[in-house]
Amino acid sequence: YIVSMRWYSSFIAAMAGWLGIIFSGATPEISRQIIVLTILFIGWGINQVINDYLGLSEDRHNAPKRPMVAGRLNIRFALTSSIILILIGLIFTYILNTQAIIFYLFIFALNLIYERAKRIPLLGNIFFGLLIAPCVHYASMCVSQKTFLDTLLDSRLATLAILVWLINFVLCFFSDFKDY
Repeated sequence: YIVSMRWYSSFIAAMAGWLGIIFSGATPEISRQIIVLTILFIGWGINQVINDYLGLSEDRHNAPKRPMVAGRLNIRFALTSSIILILIGLIFTYILNTQAIIFYLFIFALNLIYERAKRIPLLGNIFFGLLIAPCVHYASMCVSQKTFLDTLLDSRLATLAILVWLINFVLCFFSDFKDY
């Protein structure tokens, strides 16, 4: 399961969250920051596992050595672990800022949309880029206690989210070609 989470790229989501924390206007305790960044770090990994499950047929061709495709990772275990981790993240998000749940669930929903959208050139890149952009808003909300609307309309956070989206959009070109 841990190999399927592809930790090496989890830093992307955590870095986007870190930007949200820095530009939130708050001075949160270190423990709160660590919790938020851990949720984002693990959340990215969960999305990778779910993406592997949803893309099993294409990964048999493109990434046959991935644990789920190769049969080294039990699908039921992977999905159950993912659901448990999502629920744990949901509970912590609820404790940090109940309105941040909107962004939390939105990021996982984008992963499901991305899995279908990546079959259409360029559309998949757009949604892949969008997977990380809400991490900026999510982290900011969790550390600042701002409302959903205040966070969404914050021009600094919106600018950061757009920049993160563009960077991730371009990054997708380098990882997406193998899926064709």
